Amino acid sequence: MTVPVRRTAPTKQPSTATPVPADDQKCSSPPPPTPTGQVAAHYVIEAFRPWSLSPTLCTSALGAAVAWRSEDMFSLPVFLLQLAVCVGLQSVANLLNTYFDHKKGFDTREHNADPTLAEDRLTVKQVLILMAGSWLVSGIAGVQLARLAPAGVDPLTLLLFIAGGALIASIYSAPPGLKYIGLGDVGVFAAWSLQTLFSFFVQTGKLSLLPIWRALPLVLHTVAILHANNTRDINNDLNAGGRTLAAVVGLDASVWLYKALVIVPYGLAMVRVLMTNLWYALPLITMPIAKGLVKRFEGRHFKSGVVEDTAKMQLLFGALTCIAEANKPMIPLHAVVIVVMKQMAERMVEKQQQ
Repeated sequence: MTVPVRRTAPTKQPSTATPVPADDQKCSSPPPPTPTGQVAAHYVIEAFRPWSLSPTLCTSALGAAVAWRSEDMFSLPVFLLQLAVCVGLQSVANLLNTYFDHKKGFDTREHNADPTLAEDRLTVKQVLILMAGSWLVSGIAGVQLARLAPAGVDPLTLLLFIAGGALIASIYSAPPGLKYIGLGDVGVFAAWSLQTLFSFFVQTGKLSLLPIWRALPLVLHTVAILHANNTRDINNDLNAGGRTLAAVVGLDASVWLYKALVIVPYGLAMVRVLMTNLWYALPLITMPIAKGLVKRFEGRHFKSGVVEDTAKMQLLFGALTCIAEANKPMIPLHAVVIVVMKQMAERMVEKQQQ
C-alpha cells in the first residue's frame, strides 16, 4: 500500500493570473493546508461522492414501489434498512475506486476526477477507516434486515443478495478491477438491476423479473452516469493504462453510446404509457434536460459538469418513475384511444345513415 507524498506549500500566484476555462482539462490547485490531526468535514463528505447515490435511492425506491403495487406489501423500516445496506456498499465501492484510481495513477495532482487522495485532502489511512465504517453500516443494517423482514424472506437468499452486492462493489476497482478491463459498465448494470430485485425481495419474499424490467430505464441512466465519467477521463485513463469501455470503443462511439443510454429510457417510458396508464408520462417531463445533456456531449463539453448533471437527470427521472409506479392503475392510454376511435366511428356511421 503506497501512501501519497504530502504536498509542499503552494507557490503564491500573481493576482493577475488568467482563470482556467471550465471545459479545459482539470488541473486542480492544492487545497489550503489543514492543521495536523484535523480533517475538514466537507472533504470527508466529498470522499463518499454523495451526488453518485441517486441511482441507489431511485432503484431501491422503485423495487419497493413495485412490491407495493403488485403485491400490496410495503414496510418502511424494511425499506430503510435495505437502503442502508445498499448505500453502505456503494460507499465502499466509491472509496475503493478512490484508492485504486490513485494507486494506479489515474488520479494525479495535475489531472484528477477525485482529489481526495490525489491532492492529499485525506490520507490513505483515513480513506480505509471510512471504508471500514461503510462495511460496518452495511453489516449492521443487514443483520437488522434479517430480523425485521417479512416471514417469507429466506435468510440464505437475503445473505446471497448482500454477498453479491459486496462482491460487485469490491471487484469494480479491486482486482480483477472490472473498471480497468472494459467491464465497468456491465458491472454497474448488474449491480443496480440486482439492487432493484433485492428491494422487491425484502418486501415480498419473492423473486421476479418484474422489478428488473421496470427498473431498466433507471439502470440505463445509471450506466450513462458512469459512461459520461469514463468518456470525460478517456485520455487520462489511456495514459495510465486503463481500458474502460469508453477507451476501448473510442470517443466517437462513446458519444453515440451515451446518447443511446440517455434516450432509450424515454422510449421505454412511452411504451409504458401506451400499454399501461398515463402516470408513466411523468418521467417524460425531464426530456428537455436529456436533450441538453446530449447536445453538450455532442459538442464534446465533457468537463462542463455533464457527469453530475447526468446524475441529477437520473434522480429526477427516477423519482418521477417511482411516483408513477406507486400509484394504482388509471385508465390505460390505449384504452382511451380505442374508446375515442369507437365513438368517432359510430358518429360517422350515424351521419352516413342520415
